[in-house]
Amino acid sequence: MTRGQLQRPNGKKVPDREPREVARIRPELNLMRWICLFATSKYRGRSREIWRWLREDKRVGVIVGRQPDDRGRPLEVGVLRVRDLLTVCALIQLWEWEGRPLTPLTHPFAELSRVLHVGRGREDYRLHEESLKRLFHIPVIWVGSFYQKETETLETVERGFRILTTLEIYTRTVRGRLKEKAFTWQFHERLLSNLLLQYTKPFRLDVLTQLGGELSVLCYAYLDLILADKTELELSTQTLFDDLKIEGKRYRYPSVRRQSLEPVVAELRGVKLSTGVLEEIRLERTQSGEDWKLVLRKRPFRKGAEEAEAQTLVEEILRVVGDERSRGFYVKLARRALEEPRLLDLV
Repeated sequence: MTRGQLQRPNGKKVPDREPREVARIRPELNLMRWICLFATSKYRGRSREIWRWLREDKRVGVIVGRQPDDRGRPLEVGVLRVRDLLTVCALIQLWEWEGRPLTPLTHPFAELSRVLHVGRGREDYRLHEESLKRLFHIPVIWVGSFYQKETETLETVERGFRILTTLEIYTRTVRGRLKEKAFTWQFHERLLSNLLLQYTKPFRLDVLTQLGGELSVLCYAYLDLILADKTELELSTQTLFDDLKIEGKRYRYPSVRRQSLEPVVAELRGVKLSTGVLEEIRLERTQSGEDWKLVLRKRPFRKGAEEAEAQTLVEEILRVVGDERSRGFYVKLARRALEEPRLLDLV
């Protein structure tokens, strides 16, 4: 066995991989629209129920971490955490690098660390393992809230949808010292289907992995989604905390919400979103004086319409050739083709 290769129990090896840039990914849109199903470490419950009204007569939601035991009684098994959101995004990056396959993948823990910009020590690997196990074990019941792109329907998935349906972890130690650690994994078939059918949104993993606070991570993912088609927005802290399901008796006080958001504002000011730069973010009193609000202004990237058209062309190319590894080249080709009609006709 050569250095850098890991022998798995089934005899396969995990090859060395060249370093690659961690930048944009395309997460599944149900997960991004229900970003609140990932709880912060301050949440103390053993399960969660999150509900929204689509209309006055239609309520949808997700139930996280609850399943029947062997006697049919409800069993609470834990909740998904903000770290698990980061892990999901990292797995999407690895999946895209591997060509978006339908079969399970095997990766060293070291590569997961590299994508997430964290260390490669035992503690880092322990946190990776805990996160992967939560994604594999903790069920999510989508109550009329999971959009299936293939059939264009909202589904209720009652049997405990798990983000990962395959997970094997292999560890090799020599004389008590950790030498290699790897995992084999696969997304749930419904997530895979939506990912392949482009029920996704662009997302900057490079920014997400640089954020320090859990609330900053949730706010960034949330604001990136709602600012996709806007350049300015005002949002009360009560609305923000309700949408993210940041719960706790102390958060009923506007002053506590403001205090919690001050470091978030400082961290997010000037960051890149998928559709522009968050040039301005500040806290102000609402007109009634009863709450605080976030005032947001986004500067769109130049040639936003052309960039969207280029991305559409890239997806068409990939749909035909299926060569996800060459996405970067096709992006450059599409941008150039939009400037040169003859090249566009050729493409």
